[in-house]
Amino acid sequence: MKFSKSKKITIASIISIAFITIALIIASQSKTPQTEEEKVEEPITEIVEAEKDEVLEEEVEPETEEVTEEKTETEEVVEEVKEEDSVEKPQNAPETSKNESETNNTTQVETKPQSLQNSSNSTTTNQSSNSTTTSKPSSAVNNSSSSSSNSSNSTSSSNNSSNSNTTTQTKPETSTPAPVPTPEPQPVKVTGVTTSTANLTLEIGGTGKMTATVSPSNADNKAVTFSSSNTAVATVDQSGNIVAKGSGTAYITATSKENSKMSASIVVTVKEKPKTAVYTGDSIVARLRNEKGWYGSGTYAYLAPSENSAAELTYVEVSSAKSTGTGIDTRITVYNSQVDGVVSGVEQVIRWIMPNQGQQVINKLHDSSYYGGTLEGIDGRKVVISLKNYGIVIDIYAKYE
Repeated sequence: MKFSKSKKITIASIISIAFITIALIIASQSKTPQTEEEKVEEPITEIVEAEKDEVLEEEVEPETEEVTEEKTETEEVVEEVKEEDSVEKPQNAPETSKNESETNNTTQVETKPQSLQNSSNSTTTNQSSNSTTTSKPSSAVNNSSSSSSNSSNSTSSSNNSSNSNTTTQTKPETSTPAPVPTPEPQPVKVTGVTTSTANLTLEIGGTGKMTATVSPSNADNKAVTFSSSNTAVATVDQSGNIVAKGSGTAYITATSKENSKMSASIVVTVKEKPKTAVYTGDSIVARLRNEKGWYGSGTYAYLAPSENSAAELTYVEVSSAKSTGTGIDTRITVYNSQVDGVVSGVEQVIRWIMPNQGQQVINKLHDSSYYGGTLEGIDGRKVVISLKNYGIVIDIYAKYE
């Protein structure tokens, strides 16, 4: 019984489906003419869709201008990044990364209008799918907001991409330049030698000092050496101390040790030391009177037969000539050499005055071929022997010490 009931329901279903199929075939073959409402509704729909297109175009155009401005700002940011990279990047850095960055940034900017176009297409599709005129403007506004949002997101994505490229780009390591070596100081050479010491005039045994100055004042080697052109006249040590040795002239020179062509000199003139005349005539006269018993008084002594004998009878006379101002110390006058004691007395006076070399004078007096002359340096004295018509005169000059 269950089987027959189910079979009835299945047959009824099949019949219903067949009727529905036939009805659909008939309806498709014969179109129903449009009603007046449908005819009026069709132009209205076309007008609404045209207004929607104009609204969409007006909304899309500002968005396109905004995108263009954002694109220009993005390009300026890209240019600044390029300039910074070109400053920091070494000259030999490869240009491929720069070109890749430019290509990526350009691609990102160019894809923005496509996003807007898709958004616009999507908006148009949504608008055409709506059946009522009241809902169409609202849909356009929503789609405009969606397009603006998509444009903003696209711009933000472009900026993030640019920032990402700038941030992640690895700067090439620059090698640290080697330190510049410090130049070694150049030596300061001697350019001259001067002295503030004037020419010197010294007596034998006198001393002086020479100083020398090296130019420039900051010369590395300021040492000088001192030398004398005539050490018999003057000597000098390496401190510039000068000692006069003998009469004459010598050049004392200070020479740079670094450069022997640089020197300075002074002239040293040495004179004999003034000597003091030593007169012994007075003491000789007094000694003749006291020791030999000669006669006389004051500045002379004589040998004669008696104290009151006439002058022509005087055999020999010794006088002190200091007061004459001629430089003669003692004068011996022999009148008669044949008298005993005259020769011995004269020889004694000569030896007293010139104890070392007086014998040379005595020898001349005994030389029959000697007729007088001048003898120098006899114990530092000058002796002049003269032959006169009345006898022999011996002038013994003062000794200078």
